[in-house]
Amino acid sequence: MLAISESEVRELLPMNECIEILDRLFTESAKGGTANLRRHRLPLIRGAQQIMAGTSDSLDVTGLKTYVTPGKSGSHMMVLIYRVSTGEPLAILGANALGQIRTGAASGVATRYMSNQGSATVAIIGSGSQAITQLAAVCAVRPITKAKIYSRSKENRERFSREAEAQINIDVNPVETTEAALLDADVVCVITNSRDPVLLGEQLTPGLHVNAAGSNHWMRRELDHTAISTFNSIVVDDLEDAKVECGDLIWA
Repeated sequence: MLAISESEVRELLPMNECIEILDRLFTESAKGGTANLRRHRLPLIRGAQQIMAGTSDSLDVTGLKTYVTPGKSGSHMMVLIYRVSTGEPLAILGANALGQIRTGAASGVATRYMSNQGSATVAIIGSGSQAITQLAAVCAVRPITKAKIYSRSKENRERFSREAEAQINIDVNPVETTEAALLDADVVCVITNSRDPVLLGEQLTPGLHVNAAGSNHWMRRELDHTAISTFNSIVVDDLEDAKVECGDLIWA
């Protein structure tokens, strides 16, 4: 059984490859070739152990992801993968980086099929650990030349700007308001842990593609009711999961 570290995951799974894998898996899922175990939160004395799993018929693998929140040193995510046909354990992976890359790649798949092909400017709302892979994924599928980043902390958005420019090699400008980030944007990625909407329907413009990727709990919302009712179409990665976890849609 392979033991794959966080640094090895980052080296072995480039964003463009993860987008292609997810694209194939979403297609397989639509045909009934996958199964998901929705996130289960096992209560602990302090926080919870979170557990989720999935299987792919075509890949002949099944996997389990688990981590504990909150942790004093952050969440330490792990994934265990088995070969379905033999029951053989194949690998155990450090999965913080894997989660970042996969979450970004899902937005990459959505952007590939739902945004305008000539999209050149992207807005990022939120500057946490997931934001950089959101930007990387959009840049992998569209000819992005400029990005704007807004978060409540000036220090964080300036840090993100420096790091993103170094990693992705495009102009990334920190801005002081959501409205400034959205100005002339073709794509916006909202990636926060907010309990209250940070993107409002009145801020949207025709043709804007929105990736709302931050909410994974019914008590969290990134989009208000007006935004939800404005969209021409709403697509989720898993409908049953969305009924339980997508606060944006549950509240609306």
